[in-house]
Amino acid sequence: MVVHVEGGPSLRSLGDVLRDVDAKSLARSDFLLLSADAITNMTFCGLLHEHRQRRQRERNVSVMTMVLSECAPGHPVRCRDDDVVVAVETASNRLLHYQRVEGHGRLRFPLVPQLFTDNFDYQTLEDFVRGVLINEEILGNQIHVQLLREAYAARAGCLQAYSSISLDVTRRWLYPHVPETWLGQRGTGLLLGRHNVYRCSGASLGAGSVVQQDTVIGDGTTVGSGCFITRSVIGRNCVIGNNVRLEEALLWDSVTVGDDSTVQRSVLCDGVVVKPECTVFPRCVLSFGVILGPCAKLAEGTAVSLHLPEEVRADDEGFSDDETHVGEMSPRGYIETDVGMEGKGYVWCASSHDEIDGKVAATLWGLSVAEAKELGESEESDSDTDTEEGPPTPPPDDTKMFSVEVMDSMQRAVDECVSCENLILEINSSKYAYNVTLRDVTQTLTRIVLEMPSLRTGPDAPPVKYLASLKQLLTTWLPVFKNYIKKASDHLDCLAAVEEAWSSLPPLHGTIGKVLMLFYESELLDEEAILRWFSQPPSSNSAALHKDLGLLKFIQWLKEAEEESSDD
Repeated sequence: MVVHVEGGPSLRSLGDVLRDVDAKSLARSDFLLLSADAITNMTFCGLLHEHRQRRQRERNVSVMTMVLSECAPGHPVRCRDDDVVVAVETASNRLLHYQRVEGHGRLRFPLVPQLFTDNFDYQTLEDFVRGVLINEEILGNQIHVQLLREAYAARAGCLQAYSSISLDVTRRWLYPHVPETWLGQRGTGLLLGRHNVYRCSGASLGAGSVVQQDTVIGDGTTVGSGCFITRSVIGRNCVIGNNVRLEEALLWDSVTVGDDSTVQRSVLCDGVVVKPECTVFPRCVLSFGVILGPCAKLAEGTAVSLHLPEEVRADDEGFSDDETHVGEMSPRGYIETDVGMEGKGYVWCASSHDEIDGKVAATLWGLSVAEAKELGESEESDSDTDTEEGPPTPPPDDTKMFSVEVMDSMQRAVDECVSCENLILEINSSKYAYNVTLRDVTQTLTRIVLEMPSLRTGPDAPPVKYLASLKQLLTTWLPVFKNYIKKASDHLDCLAAVEEAWSSLPPLHGTIGKVLMLFYESELLDEEAILRWFSQPPSSNSAALHKDLGLLKFIQWLKEAEEESSDD
């Protein structure tokens, strides 16, 4: 394949690019438009054939087929800029309405660049789609949508998505685009261990070091002794000292991390040096050549570069006769409190919790859909209140993020028939990533298995269908639950989750006794734990639950069964 790169100083938007394509007559047939940050393992042959058939059948009225992929709400790979609401005609897949359009790929008719030329005010894809839908009846142009269900597709539009996609690659969701394929093309040998641990043959691992899961260690990299590494990608020729802890870290090539240092969910670019006893908290970015430490601590959401922030550079230019060019080192000294005594670099945003710097951090790293929703609710609350400023918004709850990720894993397990062994590995990976307790795991699994039947059958489905769906899920995931529900305290944690779910799940009203019977018959809950739970004084929220007739009958049946067994 031969790739020709076209560019120019005047091309500053998608509209400018497509107008240039039209002026040079580069698009003479159907073409595929992909964002530079897109990654997918789908094949476009069938989609292209369907697109061409549709144009022939409908006399070229379809100017574009958008390819969208499904992703659960709150999934880590979803940034708020990727959120999309569309209305599609079921029979023809014709796009009828949209709120925001950010797809992963588009198949286009050669007429598209011409439409951008005819409408010089089109700058983005959003402008184009809006114009086509508004003028559909006049011009006859239509846009169709293809929903991607089986293949993987995502965009690394922010560092959060980039981090999540990196983990998905190590988990082999992009097969055949997996680490051994890419590293094999470089002629590098690769050792594949358990739990998706990839280590190049030229990499060395010190005594006592633990590489837990979902990790790639590049060629020529040395890892010292006593290190703990999990869910991280380490590039080539890196040097990791002794007793280093790397959690969801993305280290590019030639990075050095000194002894007794910790890096959490951050990006370290080429040539970065982290000296001994440093701590890099989540969502930090250390740009090329930055030196940190020793004994330095970077707050969450900090970005460090060898070049001054633009506003500081502008101040220097206003008060100095010496011109500072972009790309040159600024004459200002480094601030020791920011990067340490021997450090080199300037802080661009000090913390993701500051009002102004938080916007910079959010733009740099990106917010998930769940975080964006919380941020929006916080901003609405601030705008509606004229009182004095309250406490800062707390960081996202790890338990909620864990619950969202496990929900997505279990939904995928149902759709793709994932084995219980692999599902347990995914749940454990999420558990260590968000540092939640075993109690959180048990209660999260219980809530999810109680919620999923309603998602599958609908909230208004009769109790018989809900119970049948719940029984099927419990049967399928029995090994998963038994992996976590073992001790008496685990049984009580499970029952506490059932009690909490009862107040928010209408399908449980009137069926709670039969639901507990299913748990009992599956040997997930024993009668001693159930009776002990029921004997505890109910809270104000659970008082109505303890009066449920179905629950009372089930408890009475358990007591009678216990008395009969004791008599025998």
